[in-house]
Amino acid sequence: MFRFVSRPRLATIATLLAGAASAPLAAPLAHAQCVVEGDTMADAAMPESGQTIVCADNLDNEGVVNREADDVTVEIQGPAGGISVTGQPGVALGDGATVTVSGESNRPINTSGDSAP
Repeated sequence: MFRFVSRPRLATIATLLAGAASAPLAAPLAHAQCVVEGDTMADAAMPESGQTIVCADNLDNEGVVNREADDVTVEIQGPAGGISVTGQPGVALGDGATVTVSGESNRPINTSGDSAP
């Protein structure tokens, strides 16, 4: 059965469809896979002295880099946790830094590219 749609209504529908087609799709929020223990809002990619960084859920692609931060602990928890970066260091920290890998992780830290150590 055909139903007639009046021109003003048809124009409104066409405008809505055109707007929806040109609107960018919302991209999922990007977030690092490593977090600062006890403060998920802190930047795990640029830790402060004394913080513990936990990489547990998936590969982190930002790395953990702050050569001025001393006594930082990085905990990589297998099987899913790890750090994988391209063109930059995976982990570069100050004095007293510790990196531990727990569980069965076959990819704790991977780096590649011209600037990766």
